[in-house]
Amino acid sequence: ETARIFEPSLRFSYVNWGTFHQLARKFGVHGDPPAIVALDASMKHHTAFSPGANLTVSELSTFCDGFLSGRLPITLRSAALVRTDTRRSSVEPVTATTFVEDVLEPSWDTVLYIYTPWCGFCKRANV
Repeated sequence: ETARIFEPSLRFSYVNWGTFHQLARKFGVHGDPPAIVALDASMKHHTAFSPGANLTVSELSTFCDGFLSGRLPITLRSAALVRTDTRRSSVEPVTATTFVEDVLEPSWDTVLYIYTPWCGFCKRANV
C-alpha cells in the first residue's frame, strides 16, 4: 500500500533477513526485523529505521515523507563516543557524530589521527 503512494519517488524491495543480516548491520540497522534502509539516488547517503515487529503503514509513510523531505538524519557508521571526563583534554576521541564540532571548530587548530581497531599499523602506532 505504501509503495504505491510513494511510487515513483521511492522503490521498495524485500531482503531476507536471515541471509542478509550482516549487510543490514553495515547500513546501521540494529534490532530485529523488519527494518528499512532508504538510499538516496547517488547511493552516498542512507537512513536506517528499525521500527520493531509491528510496522504500520502510518510509520512507514512517516519515514518515507521524512526521508524525501530531508528531515531524517543520515545514518552514520561510527564507534560509540566514549568520553572519560567532561573537561576538554588535549587528546580526544572523535566519532562521526562529533566530527564537525571537534575537528572543524574554527577557534583552535586540530591534528586528526585516523585509525581503525583492526589495523595492524594502527595498533603498532599506539597513539
